Amino acid sequence: MELKAIDRISATEEAFRPYYEQQIPCVFTDFTAQWKMRDWDYDFLEKVAGDDLVKVYSNAYKNGQALDVQTKEDLEIPFRDFLVYLRENKPSEYRLFLFDIFKEHPELIEHIEQPSIGVHFLNYRFCFFGGPESATRMHYDIDYSNVFLSQFLGRKDILLFDRSQGENLYQIPLTTHSLIDFSRLEEYEEADYPNLQQLKGYKLSLYPGETLFMPSGYWHYIAYPESSFSVALRSMSSKWIDVLHGANNVFVSRNIQRAISFSPRMKRMMDDYKKQLIRKRYENIPIEF
Repeated sequence: MELKAIDRISATEEAFRPYYEQQIPCVFTDFTAQWKMRDWDYDFLEKVAGDDLVKVYSNAYKNGQALDVQTKEDLEIPFRDFLVYLRENKPSEYRLFLFDIFKEHPELIEHIEQPSIGVHFLNYRFCFFGGPESATRMHYDIDYSNVFLSQFLGRKDILLFDRSQGENLYQIPLTTHSLIDFSRLEEYEEADYPNLQQLKGYKLSLYPGETLFMPSGYWHYIAYPESSFSVALRSMSSKWIDVLHGANNVFVSRNIQRAISFSPRMKRMMDDYKKQLIRKRYENIPIEF
């Protein structure tokens, strides 16, 4: 696996243009310099949104959800109860993603001041929280949007690979996920998953005050070595083919598989079909689900 460092740049249109045009990831050092959100802490979050009910998730592979197109929540609890995990900063697999705190508390939108970098941002703003030892699974975003992930509390460790790396990442057919649980990467035998050695991408740590630009369709794995909080803004891909792929994923493919999952028999058939495709595509690898 060949991993290189990522460029860090200023949040200006001139500096960002070549990265956006060539769809190369980078880290802004001052994207959120004017944001009031930089003053948020866990006490502020509890005061504003402590009563909000949130859906909390853990490791999809351990929960037997590796083949599922969408991860199911483990818990639905008041946000203040989840903040207990973050304050303690003790190992926990629990994380909270795509939390739209701005929907119930629109006054908080004023805490974001989008920089002028030549990009039209969509009106979607999502929060991501996690405790130590929590992690996403390796995936690319289903809607094919560009993502601007800004870090405010704690640190995230991130692996990035461009969209051409799907086979080397052992993509699960009919999903946007990898077969490989990257939180257990050191446990895999090289001979069992040889494609992993062909991977070429980026490795970085994202610190408070920094913003990662993740181009449309980029594979990413995000680990939380400590309690962490970030916010993502999105922009539509400049390529219409990506927009169409994203629309198909969100409105057609995902909903079909959701409907299938309501029938245990149909879901077993769909899972068996995915396993057959995996065995056909990746010969002689141990299958773990």
